[in-house]
Amino acid sequence: MKTIVYAIFVLLIYFVFVSCTNEGDNEQRFYVPLNYEYNEESNTSQCIADENELVLLCYPHFRVIYISSLPDSRYYRYEIFNNNGELVKYRTIWRVQPCVSYINENVIKILTSPGTNIRQVLFYSITNNVFSDIFESPFILYDEIIAYIEKHDNEHKLVLRNIFNAEIYYNEISLEEFYLSGNPFLSILEIEYLGFGRIEITFLTGEDFNLTSKILDI
Repeated sequence: MKTIVYAIFVLLIYFVFVSCTNEGDNEQRFYVPLNYEYNEESNTSQCIADENELVLLCYPHFRVIYISSLPDSRYYRYEIFNNNGELVKYRTIWRVQPCVSYINENVIKILTSPGTNIRQVLFYSITNNVFSDIFESPFILYDEIIAYIEKHDNEHKLVLRNIFNAEIYYNEISLEEFYLSGNPFLSILEIEYLGFGRIEITFLTGEDFNLTSKILDI
């Protein structure tokens, strides 16, 4: 029975975090620069699609395209543009649509998945024109600080760091005393920054998957 409950939980995590939802789209629209104007005649306009392509998302610094011309028509491509409208990165992905969004006025989040519960996230700094490392299933806390789980020497730790430069901020918290249910990468459901150097972690604990929260100083 517990195995079935955990399997259902994993599926819910997959659909919530891998699917591109309307909520994400609203987030993007909120952060679109107010001075952006669509120029139909511009060669660098992100909203003009090539033949056999459909633009699914179109914003000043990125677009997501559905490619219908390939033999297996379940291909997507995301493209990232700098402030000059120049293409700085693109990638073609099979089957699972990439989720691209602004997390604030200066940072873009690019979420891709191989079709499992794994979420691989890359960030792009518009201001500095640089990309981050790839993080697995990170939580965005505030400004450019994220949190994610890593396993070192058979011990799971919660890592908190600056997205682009760990020398600016880096911290580790051991998860051994949390008694997480099943896979630690799936048992932490939410991490919220409360301000004043504190975070609240919501997670499943014990064999019965009890929902628990804990406040920590960071």
